[in-house]
Amino acid sequence: MDSKTVEVSASSSTALDIPDNVIDRSLETFWESLEEDQDAIITFDFVTPAVIKFLTIQWDLVHYPTKYSIEISDDREIWSTALILIDRNGGQDSHEFTGLETMYLRINCQEKNNGSYKIFDVKIFYQEIEDVEDPGIDFVTISLGGLSTATSSPNEARFAVDKHLNTSWVADPTHSIANYTIDLLLIYPVAKLHMIWGNTSSFKYKIIASKDGSSWNE
Repeated sequence: MDSKTVEVSASSSTALDIPDNVIDRSLETFWESLEEDQDAIITFDFVTPAVIKFLTIQWDLVHYPTKYSIEISDDREIWSTALILIDRNGGQDSHEFTGLETMYLRINCQEKNNGSYKIFDVKIFYQEIEDVEDPGIDFVTISLGGLSTATSSPNEARFAVDKHLNTSWVADPTHSIANYTIDLLLIYPVAKLHMIWGNTSSFKYKIIASKDGSSWNE
């Protein structure tokens, strides 16, 4: 999900804990509803029609709904329920969808566990409608906005994921082997990885994945 194209709003929020915090790629910030907002709603506007593939929500472990629904709409007036969740206990929730077309998606919190509702992070994997027929275009993901590190030129690692083509990570030429790692903070399905190499590209490289940062699989 690209935070530049998705707009987020909510039925209520505390002064600093605003809706945009759920897409800032940080688990240090969060959106929190007002306590008096019994059925708080947070809404995502995709600007153009989209097909939703996968959704993850990182709830607080205390301030979460025991029941909530995922709802969609083409006009933000008439809403349809895509999913109802009950007996929830906070933490990470992941939901997979097939062919869920919409312009808007909202999370409708309905039963509080304690005081307010709090979400640290939301990731929505989707395709824009005009791209659905193109098999070469997959999910519009999170633009790899996690924490990046490198074994060579580590101070420049962040430049490879800052969305600017005039900045880059360049490994130290004296290093014959260099590893570049991106921590996505949570576990997600990865469908496609897009890289733009500079003039000094690697003739051979491997892409490997890990759920814990210790055990890696090709």
